[in-house]
Parts: sequence; structure tokens; C-alpha cells
Amino acid sequence: MKNEINITIDDKDDFYNKFDNTKISDDLGSYIHSQSLGMPLKNNFAINIKTSFELSPKEINDITDMIRQYFGLQVQETLIYNKFDNLKRIFLSILGIILIFISHFVQIKNEFLISEVFLIVGWGAIWEVFDNVLLSNNKQKYNLKLLKKLVKSKISFM
Repeated sequence: MKNEINITIDDKDDFYNKFDNTKISDDLGSYIHSQSLGMPLKNNFAINIKTSFELSPKEINDITDMIRQYFGLQVQETLIYNKFDNLKRIFLSILGIILIFISHFVQIKNEFLISEVFLIVGWGAIWEVFDNVLLSNNKQKYNLKLLKKLVKSKISFM
């Protein structure tokens, strides 16, 4: 069984972005994305577009390419965000470890309050990394898989 997204377009202008007619409209892209939410990712997606007007083969190919490009750009944006998020995690991990070591050396000199502050901030930084990896990152991974499925989806016109 396929995950199907059915779209009815009554006006040809609904396909195109009002500022750049080489891109699909944000409304159409958002609609396709919102309709795909909650669909199981096991099966392939199919986007069925029904129009009340005729489209030439060139227009069908252009619209198909624009839909794939729309979601492909979102995949790229998500990958770039993940890259910078990974750099943030690495920085926070290193900062946490350094602060814990500083806490240990300050404790040797009997500066109890300062060592405790460094220790708490260091563990806080490390906890932020674990929280991000274990809890927050799952939604981003799901969204990335969903966007990749939308890029590969079968697009048919009726």
C-alpha cells in the first residue's frame, strides 16, 4: 500500500511561486509536506495531482522537477543545520570536559565554591549534548527521512 497525497488544482497559477515562476508556490509545498506528516515511512509516497485544465508534457516535467527541487532544498537545509549542530555538540563536549578538569584542579587549592561552579557548568554542558542527541535529535531525523521520501515520491498528473 502506498502513501498517497491527492491534490486538486483549479488554477495553473497555484503551481507557481508568485515571485519566481521557476519554483512551486510555498502554499503547495507546505500542503504536500503537511499531508505527508504521520504517514509511515516504510512505504513509498505518491503525489497525485488532478487539474481542471490541460498541461503540456513540458509543463508536467517542469512541475515535477520543481516539486523535487523544493523538497531537495529542504533536505540540503536540514543537512547544513545538522552539520552546525554537530559542531555545537563537539564544542560543548570539549568545554564541559575542560571545565570539569578545571574544577578538579581548583578543588586541590581548596577553592570549594569556584570548583563547584566549574563542575556544575561542565556537567551542564555535557548534559546539553546528551539531551540533544538522545531526545531532541529524533524529530530532525524523522523530518529528514520524510523530506527524502518526498523527493523520491512518484508524481502523477490526472
